[in-house]
Amino acid sequence: MAKTKKKRPDESRWISLDDSNDGPPPAGWARYEAPSGRPYFHHKASGKTTWHFSETLPDPPPDRASPDTAATAALLDSVTCPVSLALIVDPVVAEDGFTYEREAIERWLKDKDAAKSPRTGVLMGPRLLNSGDGRSRVLAVIESGLVDDVAASAWHVASANLNIEGALPGGFASARDHLKRGQALSPSPEGGLLLEAFTARDQHEDMLRRAADADLASKIGRILDPSFVAASPKPPKRPRPSSVGPRDRARRRAPLA
Repeated sequence: MAKTKKKRPDESRWISLDDSNDGPPPAGWARYEAPSGRPYFHHKASGKTTWHFSETLPDPPPDRASPDTAATAALLDSVTCPVSLALIVDPVVAEDGFTYEREAIERWLKDKDAAKSPRTGVLMGPRLLNSGDGRSRVLAVIESGLVDDVAASAWHVASANLNIEGALPGGFASARDHLKRGQALSPSPEGGLLLEAFTARDQHEDMLRRAADADLASKIGRILDPSFVAASPKPPKRPRPSSVGPRDRARRRAPLA
């Protein structure tokens, strides 16, 4: 005789009951009631369901992070500023030896001769040092897939802003690259608008080059930029007045005796 597979109750109709009824189930298990009114038990971690937990339930797994999970959490913590709670964009190392977002830790230390470390709670001075490999470590974590797309995109947009302002090396070329990568991960209005500005800048420069070739630089310059002032030709030089008076000229023309 073929065995029939028990049908699992419809989860949308589960009703949570007080665990104290007829004795609480082991840790990790919850008591529910099926539509028929019969109680059953579900283990969330393993996904197992049973009618009689006292007869069939195994010991629940320990509630502790695996080594891989713990290592991942520590890695993410090392690239996250404890003040801004965001991925570090412009990293600096404070006197406590930890890495922070420059603007965030500068605000933290502002107008204080000594402030408590956000990490250790111990007093530290205001000296900050640039972190040589800080940004490369953050980028490596992003590219490993450990950071969600929204946070990674925000990091790229923030990096582009600092490139544009000149606070980070790389200039406009690096800013454009960050914006493209950020928009590919998770499009944002800010990133999209900045990319549009770069596109408009390219079109503007191309138009001026073609205008110069067509001897229309002045006219097109005025159209593209209302504040454009064309270089005017220099006025002709006025003749210098002669230092010789009328009497001198008459005396020069008089014949010699």
